[in-house]
Amino acid sequence: MQLKKMTIELIVDDVLKTVEFYKNILNFQLINKVMDREKYSWALMNYKNSIEIMFISRNSVLNEVNDYQVKEIGDDFILLIEMNEIKEFYESVKGKANLVKYIENTSYGTTEFAMRDINQTILMFTERNE
Repeated sequence: MQLKKMTIELIVDDVLKTVEFYKNILNFQLINKVMDREKYSWALMNYKNSIEIMFISRNSVLNEVNDYQVKEIGDDFILLIEMNEIKEFYESVKGKANLVKYIENTSYGTTEFAMRDINQTILMFTERNE
């Protein structure tokens, strides 16, 4: 057996609104989508062919996974995104995004800040200090 790739798929309440957030705030591109009764039920997005993320509606998961337990979405993990030019990016989103950690230099050699997306998922952005 050889594992080839892992892609995160987030369970969200509104796939279209989530796609719009990632497109407008984080500059992701929509690659593919699945429609169910004129609503997005699933979407695949990427950022410059280096980061890939999928979104699936909670209703789709309820229909597909027998033992899925409905719970609050967004607080059981953090997406850590390593990047360059973090200060410029921070300035471009600070008036548009729900910041939950303001930009700071850490004791472990990075600069980082965090925001919540529209599903309350924590997105932690980090850049290694040189």
